[in-house]
Amino acid sequence: MAVIEDAIAADRPRIRLQPTDTIRESLRLDSLSLLEILTRIEDHFGIELIDAPAVYAVVTVGDLADLIAATIRAQQTVAP
Repeated sequence: MAVIEDAIAADRPRIRLQPTDTIRESLRLDSLSLLEILTRIEDHFGIELIDAPAVYAVVTVGDLADLIAATIRAQQTVAP
């Protein structure tokens, strides 16, 4: 969660996130803001999220954290 909080805090005051916080309603992030946050997360972890079809199913911060974890796990199983 801390990485997501850091990514969001780059453009606005830092807030304590809950897994149930919704991306659009609770955090009031528009598509461009979300894209910028996803880019920061990708850079931090060295993963690709923006082109992943699963990113369109993300509704809450918990969903995003789960997607990040799943993407990292998938990348580790593919890496030599």
